Amino acid sequence: MSIPDFQSVMRPVLEAVRDGVAIPLSALRECIADVLQLTEDERKERLPSGHQTVINNRVGWSRTYLNKAGLLTIPSKGMVQITDRGRQALANGPARITVTWLKQFPEFADFHAAKPQTTEVLSVMG
Repeated sequence: MSIPDFQSVMRPVLEAVRDGVAIPLSALRECIADVLQLTEDERKERLPSGHQTVINNRVGWSRTYLNKAGLLTIPSKGMVQITDRGRQALANGPARITVTWLKQFPEFADFHAAKPQTTEVLSVMG
């Protein structure tokens, strides 16, 4: 299995924190790698820049986008927690959460519209 794009990681991120307990980002990364059944090599695979692993990048972008849409909160540095909106997304949202779907939330639409679209950002989101 190859590592999925960050949009494919968003719903598993929400499911990992569905109980409402704030968890460390490091634990979330491990949980998602486990859910995706990544091999040790896949867990160690690095971005072309070499600065971070692909899975950490995917979880990071997912966390950022879900936070900007109000589905997750970051109660303190390095922590992640689901919001009521996030629970509603799990109950009523699509099987695969996408950027297009997140644009229904005004704060996310504002964030995404203001975001500079660089080649590097687009290639990381791939």
